Amino acid sequence: MPLAAHMMTKTPRYYQERSNEGDYTFSFDGSESIDDSASLFLPELEASSGLFLEREAGHWSFAHLTFQEYLAAAFWLSQSDFKALVESVS
Repeated sequence: MPLAAHMMTKTPRYYQERSNEGDYTFSFDGSESIDDSASLFLPELEASSGLFLEREAGHWSFAHLTFQEYLAAAFWLSQSDFKALVESVS
């Protein structure tokens, strides 16, 4: 959910592996090797669920914007971050 929320604040709305732009960093397994865990997890997620797709080499996005919007809203509500929620729909 934090990834979806982060992606809602970006244009274009995608996650880029191995970005040197100070892009959002997260870990799937709690390790510090974020790009390594993403490069292993994201293809598996794409193959098993189709929820997240690699649009170009290293550029990932949700299969449908509705998934991203829902997950981002759920995250912001769980964090009581109503300002971010309101800004995302205006």
